[in-house]
Amino acid sequence: MKPLFSILALLLLSNCSFSGDDIEFVGVTVSLDASTYEVVYSPSVVTLTVPMTIVNASVSTVYVDNLGAGGLTVHLERKKGDEWTHAFISLRSLQFPEPLVISPGETYTYNAVYAASTDANQPVGFTEYPLSGTYRLNVAMYASWDRSAGYKAPLPEDARVSRSFEVIE
Repeated sequence: MKPLFSILALLLLSNCSFSGDDIEFVGVTVSLDASTYEVVYSPSVVTLTVPMTIVNASVSTVYVDNLGAGGLTVHLERKKGDEWTHAFISLRSLQFPEPLVISPGETYTYNAVYAASTDANQPVGFTEYPLSGTYRLNVAMYASWDRSAGYKAPLPEDARVSRSFEVIE
């Protein structure tokens, strides 16, 4: 009875909108260390770095899409009116390494880095300039993974999306 009570209490305290099927992921959060981040310009590259921490205080293992070479799939989204839109386009390599596994009780700290050429003719990079605005991170986290079928069942939005933050130039 105690574990069920703890999960229900956590659900009420976190003010999340999980359904009954998602209750096992109550306690998974994407946290940020600041509310404002600054874009860095160099002669040929514009860079935004957002340090984040994934906390798995749930009872289930979480699987994060791994790009290899230390990279994770963390989508940068920008608020446009009442909607969130993709704010950065990147290319994915053809390698599909095993996911980052975050077990119950573990945390994982990661720097989400978005870097793009200042050359406007490049196919990847920020989708709109100026960059100042309201953003959030949307981490590709899943409830399961296996080698033959890949990722299954994305976590609920409340578990995989950070709070909003401001970007300044």
